[in-house]
Amino acid sequence: MHISLEAERLTIRWTDGSVSAFPYLWLRDTNFGTTFEVISKPDPNNLAYTSEALPLHTDLTNQELPPGYQFLHCLANEASGGGSLFCDGFAVSTDLQEAAPELTDRLANTAIPFRVHDSDTDIRARKPVINRDVEGHTREICFNAHLADILDLQPDELSPYYAAYRRFMAMTRSPGSR
Repeated sequence: MHISLEAERLTIRWTDGSVSAFPYLWLRDTNFGTTFEVISKPDPNNLAYTSEALPLHTDLTNQELPPGYQFLHCLANEASGGGSLFCDGFAVSTDLQEAAPELTDRLANTAIPFRVHDSDTDIRARKPVINRDVEGHTREICFNAHLADILDLQPDELSPYYAAYRRFMAMTRSPGSR
């Protein structure tokens, strides 16, 4: 794969010879920087700096406006393992809507807190797991159990919310979604 930044677009030339082009406005800085080297650190402030396997998640859910595209690539790997799993969160949202619309509505209508907090950073956002556009179509998935802050829902909302969240999580782990 070869990635190049050209006039107002990002172009990817895949190993099979195909080309994908994406418009972009700017590279967005995050608390990790504009680019981010994933390495194992002795005193990590984030799971990304460990050698632990990460469960399926969306990145930067703690930010009001996370980057639209992220490209992950490996320059060198001296360890065994390290395979990546991907899941179509939009398909999971659609499948959940068909199977249990009340659970989808709960995840779309309940904003929960997300937070990254360490000695240098405290970034918080509040948003639903399933974000919809004005027509009710899924436009964004914000799913990261490690960045979800303490749920401050009313007591009678907790059990129904967790039931919806657990169902969504189980669906992301099903073989048909990966």
